[in-house]
Amino acid sequence: MNLLKSTLIVSSLLAISSASFAGGMMTAPKAQTDTLQWGVSLLSDNNFSVGAGIDLQNQKMEAGLNIGGGSISLVDDTNFSEVYYGGYVGLRTALMGNVHAAGGFLGAFESYSGNTPAGIVNTSPYKVGAYVALEYQPNQNFQAFVRAMPYSYNKTSSNTTINNYFQDCQLGVKYFLN
Repeated sequence: MNLLKSTLIVSSLLAISSASFAGGMMTAPKAQTDTLQWGVSLLSDNNFSVGAGIDLQNQKMEAGLNIGGGSISLVDDTNFSEVYYGGYVGLRTALMGNVHAAGGFLGAFESYSGNTPAGIVNTSPYKVGAYVALEYQPNQNFQAFVRAMPYSYNKTSSNTTINNYFQDCQLGVKYFLN
């Protein structure tokens, strides 16, 4: 839960700092259009993995696919790598000014390699669940976001199921090309 709080704080700071080049934190809302925007994203998750994605959105919906990974080194000289492939689809609504809320479904396939500790070896080959998001979009092209999964269903490589509550989150930025 502390990681979720830290992620929310960092995303708030990111949104505030981005206001310096975007003309202010809360500008008058632009005309609402249903033009479909597409772009690219960079994100990090609670496993400290880094990923990139392709995203689509308009005023009422959002969807995207991403891929990422990371290398993790623990204190006991245990080193391993994670690779994930994921996607999301959800609904968006304007809260005020340039701030939007979103919610929907997110899923990911994860694989691990290397000298992984016993408790981490392929513990979550895939996970699916609901997400909620807070997004700050100061202009048509740039967006900062934070996503949290209040619940996720995880299936391990040994066919064990795990129900997680507030265990997964993402922090990132999107750049829309149109």
